[in-house]
Amino acid sequence: MRELSATLDRLGMQIRLALADKWDPQGRELMKLLPIEADRFEGLARLATLLADIPSDRGGRPQFVAFKKLVQGLAQAFKRARGRPAKVTFNPVTNNFEGSFLHLLEAALPLAAELASRNGSAALDYPATPEARGKYVHRLTANKATA
Repeated sequence: MRELSATLDRLGMQIRLALADKWDPQGRELMKLLPIEADRFEGLARLATLLADIPSDRGGRPQFVAFKKLVQGLAQAFKRARGRPAKVTFNPVTNNFEGSFLHLLEAALPLAAELASRNGSAALDYPATPEARGKYVHRLTANKATA
């Protein structure tokens, strides 16, 4: 909107008048409103972009959005501190997910859940069992962009 308004402003007065003669009354009113409404339309466009990024609930397995952010943040801190990516491995002998990153997460999770509830926000939603958390974090840390 702002670009259209600026482009029309750069046109010579004669060209603008010629365009105004060709437009109907609504078109002329719109041309007057462009500079005034440009900021509002840009704000609405930013809001629409933000809303488009919100995941919709389509049923199925919960997405655990806040838990995912917690895992990603801890993974970044783990990598900085240890000098290697945060990974979770599956041990077929014990049939469990394991690793020092998973131990860190399990240790930090009660505090993170308490802080989330104390902050007045919704409870931190995460997989219910250590096995389910291990599987979730294993999938998440297997992604190269996360680690």
